[in-house]
Amino acid sequence: MSFVFKSFTLSRIAIFFIAIITGFYILKYDKWTDENGVITSDVILYYAYLPAAFIYNDISLEFTKDEKTKGEFRIWSLKDPTKKHVLKMSMGVAYLYAPFFVVGHWYAKLSGNSALGYSKPYHIALMISSLCYLIIGFVFLKKLLKMFFNEFVTAFTILLIFIGTNLFYYATLQSPMSHVYSFSLITVFVFYTIKWHQKTTLTRTIILGVLLGIISLIRPTNVIVGLFLLLYNIKSVKDIKERFFFFIKKFPHLILIAICAVLIWLPQFYYWKTVTGHWMFYSYRDENFFFNSPEIIYGLFSYKKGWLLYTPLMFFAIVGIIISYKHLKQLFFPTVIFFVFNIYIIFSWWCWWYGGSLGQRVMIDSYGIMAIFLALFIHWIWQKKFWIKIPFLLLILLTAFMSVIYTIQYKSGALHYDAMGKKAYWDNFGHLEPHGNYWSDIECPDYDKAMKGMYEIKKCD
Repeated sequence: MSFVFKSFTLSRIAIFFIAIITGFYILKYDKWTDENGVITSDVILYYAYLPAAFIYNDISLEFTKDEKTKGEFRIWSLKDPTKKHVLKMSMGVAYLYAPFFVVGHWYAKLSGNSALGYSKPYHIALMISSLCYLIIGFVFLKKLLKMFFNEFVTAFTILLIFIGTNLFYYATLQSPMSHVYSFSLITVFVFYTIKWHQKTTLTRTIILGVLLGIISLIRPTNVIVGLFLLLYNIKSVKDIKERFFFFIKKFPHLILIAICAVLIWLPQFYYWKTVTGHWMFYSYRDENFFFNSPEIIYGLFSYKKGWLLYTPLMFFAIVGIIISYKHLKQLFFPTVIFFVFNIYIIFSWWCWWYGGSLGQRVMIDSYGIMAIFLALFIHWIWQKKFWIKIPFLLLILLTAFMSVIYTIQYKSGALHYDAMGKKAYWDNFGHLEPHGNYWSDIECPDYDKAMKGMYEIKKCD
């Protein structure tokens, strides 16, 4: 009996609560019964590899010309110079969908549903996959936080990251998008990075290589998470020299990590070669990064998509990074370098607001890392006197509550998916539905000019 009670720790209860809430929202909104279900937006392209390869047996997508499949198969394919269809997104998310897709396909056949890849069982399978990876992410986040913090701080941080950020929206109302999967895998990668530095084993080496391969195949720019492997526990310039000799000693393991990552990419190379004739292919065509003019201020603070405006909880995580120089120095340098590069790359993209989204959805990928420093801030403030501690904890809860309000507003349309501006924001401040002059005050971005590196707003149609 004592073992049973011991197993119910605060952090485990927090993860169980997250699973219940996420499952509840999946059932409540029942998105798979809609005409398009959850296979909409970017999910269309993440998912298309699976029915194309395993149901239609044609990764070149030539079958989409057949009248029998046009109404069933949903695809936004690009055309390369040879006029062949090419999927825009890389196949990393499809890897993670795959086990659930197989079960959904099997059930569709047994239950008499359409087994062409887009009936109800497939939608349910994708939503369950998102829930499973979300839980995996939080289980490893618990393990990661417990390396440095007590049970209360760990549980409190886990709940804040879920409820108090836009992760909640992308785990529930738009779950099969890539961000939950990246959040999970990056969290696991950081956990195994620390374990690998503590004791390098063959198993941990292979795990890191596979994770790095899938993480980068989901979103290639996320490969910079590898900086944690290179820089973890470097605390001074002197440590850089020692790290150099450490890596010479571990060189076979580094080569194995690289080999595993490349092996993960082989199906993608094969796909490009088969469809385009080239082993490497840039499928985004006219979409580019503008590294000479990143929109960092807009990306962090603007009314349109400011990360710190729509996810204010992360202010405390950033403060946590600063104080980690003294209290968690082994993570300070890798995090600062990762954070700077991540922000720079993300907001150098031509569409720095990333289309229709609640806040800066691409920042969700790194929330497992930011959680460490949010926990550090909570731990640090908890040591202060009562009259300092209580106001800060209330402020933390207030920022989490603001994120909940933003989620409600976004779902109701009171927070526009890509056209928010100062007037529209304040028109609707405190209102859960569109209010006042909101619709006349929204500011639509000029996508054509943005693709040329110029951010301008225009009159909304």
